[in-house]
Amino acid sequence: GKTALFLYDTSAGRLKGLYVAKKDPWFNLCEHAWAAKPLGPSPYPSQVLVNVYETLPTLTTREYIQAIDTVPGGRGTRKGDRKGSASDRPTNKHTLFLTKAEVRAILFAMR
Repeated sequence: GKTALFLYDTSAGRLKGLYVAKKDPWFNLCEHAWAAKPLGPSPYPSQVLVNVYETLPTLTTREYIQAIDTVPGGRGTRKGDRKGSASDRPTNKHTLFLTKAEVRAILFAMR
């Protein structure tokens, strides 16, 4: 299988996808990517070239958090706390790793 890749645009608060890796990840493919200053070092040196696998509608931060909230036992609720909706919890659930169930929930929300 292929690993599903998404891009989270922190400036716009949007989750974009669906991508797959073109090659294995590498260090500093573009050494100035997302640098704070022109020609400064990238704060994200681990990078991967991607291909568009499927063009899907983007999700807002709220939409994608609501999608992963639907996964039973997922990160949608704080440990031991199953109350509240996605909209009244902090939106700091961004992670580099998603479970298969979370990926399926995000893809379902995008389609």
